[in-house]
This record gives sequence, C-alpha cells and structure tokens, in this order.
Amino acid sequence: MKQHLLIAALCAPAPAQLVPDWIARLPVGTALGNGISGSAVDAAGVTYVTGDHRPGSSTDIITAAHDADGVLLWTQSFDGPLSSFDQAADLTLGPGGVLYVTGSTAGPGSVAQVLLLAYERSTGALLNSVQFSSSGGFFSEAGRVLVTDAAGNVYIGGSTGGDGSDVLVVKLDPAGNVLWTQTWDGPALGRSRRTRSRVSRSIRAAR
Repeated sequence: MKQHLLIAALCAPAPAQLVPDWIARLPVGTALGNGISGSAVDAAGVTYVTGDHRPGSSTDIITAAHDADGVLLWTQSFDGPLSSFDQAADLTLGPGGVLYVTGSTAGPGSVAQVLLLAYERSTGALLNSVQFSSSGGFFSEAGRVLVTDAAGNVYIGGSTGGDGSDVLVVKLDPAGNVLWTQTWDGPALGRSRRTRSRVSRSIRAAR
C-alpha cells in the first residue's frame, strides 16, 4: 500500500478542539518505516519538512516546503553517492535563507556517516552536502539534531560507536568545513544514552 507523509497546519478555536487550516500529503513509498522526522515554520508561515522515502530499492531523504496555505512550493529527494540508505533525522532554519537537514548516509563499506544538507529555502536548490566520520569510517555514525548560530555555524548532535553508542557533537562553518568534534563515552551504556538525549534536548532548546 502506498504511503504518504501527512502534514497539517492546526488552529485551536476552542481549548479541546484542533482544526486543520490545511492538510498536505507527500508520497513516501510502501515501507512502514518511512515518514516525517523533522519540521519547521518560518516567519512567513512556510512549513518545511524532511523525512525518509523509498522511490526504489533504497531509502532516500525527501525534503519539501509548503506555503502558508499548504500549497507545495518545492520538493527534493537526496540519494547519496553510493545510492544506498540515506536517512533524515532533523532540520533547522539557518541565516541567509538556508535550510539545513541532518541525518546519515552510507560511506565506504556501507558504514553510516553523519550527513549535512544545505538547501536554498526559496527554491529548494541543494547548496551543499557534507559527509563526515569522526572515526575515519570505522564506526557507524549519524546526526540526530542540529542548530545554527547567528554567524551561520552549524552544530550537530548525534551518535557514534565504540564500546556502545556514544555521544557525538560536530561544529561546521557556513561552508561546511568541520571546525571541531567532541565525543563522550559514559561510564556505562545507559548513562551515555541518557547524556545523548540531554545533548539533543539542549541543541533543540538553543533554537
């Protein structure tokens, strides 16, 4: 059965009732795991969404923009250089009219690497794509959340491997160059997972 991303803009005329201003759908294929993973709305009421879809044999990233009335402005699909698995996790609005998406894509040996995509918000044109591995491609890594500062630097919070799933934070400049990385391996696997969750919440709160 064909599936769609469901996007709705809501208003609340009464405390117990939410009424959609509009509803839009994007085709994402038949895989149950496909769907929306991040969204944002700008000052003009344009809604941006990103998620996963499967147009062929592998999962790709779909990103789209709808205007304040729910009309589709543009949609883009990203298939990484290996035409393997690509997954979106989050998006954010950066300065200068740029939309950033983070997630993961397959690197050498099909090991996942952190992915950063930069789109022109008005047209959907892909401005830049960056793949990064703090382990030289040894461990599977992924971006989970991201935020930008006023200068256009991008901060990605995610995960990397080791003796378990560890915390990874990456800072990139506006051109996509990696400025620094930090990893943290807690005293126990559960502690590291809780810390990664706190890093994610902190990065989201910085927006």
